[in-house]
Amino acid sequence: TVFLMAIDDDTWVKIDNNPSVKLTKGVAQGFDIPGTSNSMYIKSTKPVYAYQVSGLWNSNGNEMGSALLPTIKCTGSKRVSITRNFSSDYWVQILTQQKNIASFKMYNDAGTAVNFLTKLTWNKVTATDNGVPAADVWYTAIVDMSVKSINLSTGKAYYIENTNGLFHLSVLDENNGSMSYGYFSSFSNVKIGGLSKACVGNDVLLSVLNPLNTAADYYWKSQSTGATVLGTGFTYTADRSDRFILETTSNGCTSTDFLDVAIVQPAIVFNQSIYNICPGD
Repeated sequence: TVFLMAIDDDTWVKIDNNPSVKLTKGVAQGFDIPGTSNSMYIKSTKPVYAYQVSGLWNSNGNEMGSALLPTIKCTGSKRVSITRNFSSDYWVQILTQQKNIASFKMYNDAGTAVNFLTKLTWNKVTATDNGVPAADVWYTAIVDMSVKSINLSTGKAYYIENTNGLFHLSVLDENNGSMSYGYFSSFSNVKIGGLSKACVGNDVLLSVLNPLNTAADYYWKSQSTGATVLGTGFTYTADRSDRFILETTSNGCTSTDFLDVAIVQPAIVFNQSIYNICPGD
């Protein structure tokens, strides 16, 4: 079940291909996820909170787990680490676009590739194919990683990555009546790393922190040069005082960050003498 709560009046939501429903501001309304597809596509006219409650129904009578869900726009991960904590059931669900399905890889804690994702059954997410290219349609797959053919080791980290694009991932980890539920998705963002000051005659090396895209997808600009692209890549060398801007587009969303760089020669007076002090001295 997913509970939706509007934060503004006159908010309408459309789930899959069903008629739109009007939400009341501040009131949570529950919607069941169809068991045939194990997915639900939600569109809203204004921002809403989406809170999922999930679990495993078996002889253990498990408690429920829950998580606040992100939007699929401007979010997603290239690589996710998971750990099975208990020896009971452990389920993983993956959500991605069609163009990324064939590019999943999984590794154990030693960095050795494991073939636990080679036989996934992918189901189309209803209503995500309305007016978009086939490559951009969303699909989801569920795998029980506690079955004998996989039997994921407990207490060890595994890594799931996609070499082509972004994905979302959720896990259900059972513990004899209790339940851990986690939903993993990085938010699209970009961050510049580097010094903000340097001495005259020195350059400042700026870099992309924790890049999610390829080097060619990062564009460096500056305030003084406007829309002119100064360079592309994970790094850029600033040789003057200016506001340097980093821009990238991921999953249909453009993110930017900036850093003000000052090339300076500061002076201080000590014992009636003037000394030039550089940053870091």
